[in-house]
Amino acid sequence: MKKLPTLILCVSAILLAAELRTSDATYTLNDKTGGISSVTSSSSGKPIVTSAENHYLLMTTDGDVTTYEHDDTVIHADRQGKELVFSCTNTKLPGITISKRYFTYNGGLRRTLSYHNSSQFIKFLITFTELHFTDEFSKNLWHLGAGYIGPYKPFPKVDAPRPVNDYRQSSKGLVLVHPDGGLP
Repeated sequence: MKKLPTLILCVSAILLAAELRTSDATYTLNDKTGGISSVTSSSSGKPIVTSAENHYLLMTTDGDVTTYEHDDTVIHADRQGKELVFSCTNTKLPGITISKRYFTYNGGLRRTLSYHNSSQFIKFLITFTELHFTDEFSKNLWHLGAGYIGPYKPFPKVDAPRPVNDYRQSSKGLVLVHPDGGLP
């Protein structure tokens, strides 16, 4: 039997994560889930946010389901100028398409989440977002909010998820502030 020369072609695809940039930070978005992968300081190149993930609570007449953004799958992605839009599905959220729209505004990142229910049944969906900051960024960090115009106070060291029940208002918006005005 005669041996023929063999040519092996290795084809590799490198999927680069999508990025949005401002003068303050680079926001890296995950092409597979459409979520925020990281946030890095533009001036120092140091990380600020090491991970971010949405948690979904779906309530239906069939029961409640909790699932996470790492189970989201991007089915369509579109870049329009400085705006990125990901359309996603999640197998634990049947009949729901999640739209994640990202754009920069006033030096920061804005995100709009919207949901489309294609089934005939009413579903209620609550989204929670969990962010993990580097220890260096968390030093000397204060917050304003978690209520109407909540108190301005030092941000607590948080090692595990915990409810914020200190305020009467239902709004849980939060502004993180470094009094020196700088990022790490």
